[in-house]
Amino acid sequence: ILLTRLTRGIKVWTEGGLCKRAIDRPHSVPSIAWLPNSETQFFSVEGSDVFKLALDSYHFGCIQLHNAAVTPDGQRLLGVDSLLAAPKGLHSSRAARVETRIIVFNVETRTFENQTPVANDVRDIAISKRGGNVLISFEHETPPQLWKMELVRDARGQPYAQVARLLLRHTYLRWISRVPATLAEEDQLVLCAGKSGDIHIWDRDSAASLHYIRPQTFGRDLTCVTWNHSTDEPFTFAAGSHDGTVRIWTTPAGDHSSDDAS
Repeated sequence: ILLTRLTRGIKVWTEGGLCKRAIDRPHSVPSIAWLPNSETQFFSVEGSDVFKLALDSYHFGCIQLHNAAVTPDGQRLLGVDSLLAAPKGLHSSRAARVETRIIVFNVETRTFENQTPVANDVRDIAISKRGGNVLISFEHETPPQLWKMELVRDARGQPYAQVARLLLRHTYLRWISRVPATLAEEDQLVLCAGKSGDIHIWDRDSAASLHYIRPQTFGRDLTCVTWNHSTDEPFTFAAGSHDGTVRIWTTPAGDHSSDDAS
């Protein structure tokens, strides 16, 4: 692969002399340099800025991918896809619901390791810090689900290779929310908020309800909720409402067992 620079762009050429790709840049490019031992990543020097660019791309054919997340080791891409056509290019002769699946794609081997159909439209996908748990939030007031991602021996003949498999662990029933759920407190808790303003905190592994915050007179129409991972205070989270207000919730000073928030 050969790189050539233009005034405001970069061209990628094959060994046969064909222009494989043209990359437009917002500034002039006086210099480009490959990263050592890499055929896909390079630096683009643009004035006082240096950008690290990559030539890697993944084409999924008849699959339309949305709402993706990457495992902490960067090796796998988890996403939600919609199958637009059958593998042979066939389309349904009548209007039908598009099949939705959770996929696990290995970015190193460029192969699909797992494809799990789901019955509902997915709103959000979150991966735990260690990569072993996947929290799926759905549209249309469907309860969120916790999936376990485990590595198993590849049965396709490679003796030491491992592939990812998804196993359903919990469905957080008795909970209806249009706000995506989130993992909290070192990924040991699941935090869910309803649009009416009530908030549930669940134990991740047992799916037991640990805390319940009733709807307040303020900020009822919740749009998002997130845990504070950057403070020493063990129980702190923020909830945003439709009016643009963000409210911080925490336990009273010196009391980490109370269900009340201050």
